[in-house]
Amino acid sequence: MYKKVSGYQLRDDLFYDQNNNYWIEKDTADTVKIGIDELGLDISGTISSLSLPLPPQHVEKGEEMGALEAEKFVGPLIAPLSGTVIEVNSEVIDGVRSLYEAPYETWIVRMSLKDQGELDHLVAPSGSLESFKMRVERYRKAGILSW
Repeated sequence: MYKKVSGYQLRDDLFYDQNNNYWIEKDTADTVKIGIDELGLDISGTISSLSLPLPPQHVEKGEEMGALEAEKFVGPLIAPLSGTVIEVNSEVIDGVRSLYEAPYETWIVRMSLKDQGELDHLVAPSGSLESFKMRVERYRKAGILSW
């Protein structure tokens, strides 16, 4: 279930939004859980504040769905999919520690999808390993990650 890719753990059963460093897990037929992947946590640095939408809030793909303040990044969390946020992980709101301890088990929001077809625009589990490796290399060449 876990693969080691360029020094990072990666679950090969998840979808990935490579533009925003999210993982997406199909929860039910029309709901997903969204979390921040290990690489996203690393390039952000230590998170000091996380702001998430209050359910039920509709979000559109590509629009802001919250905010993150961290050591190396301050800015919006961009929705990888359109739908309605139906639950926020209270464990993350109470403290972000669990994101670092178990990044692929600790989701930030759960949402019902507006359009299942949007999943087709994410990196599917079968293609995630090579795509992830390329992202790590790109961040290293840009000096965002050390070699």
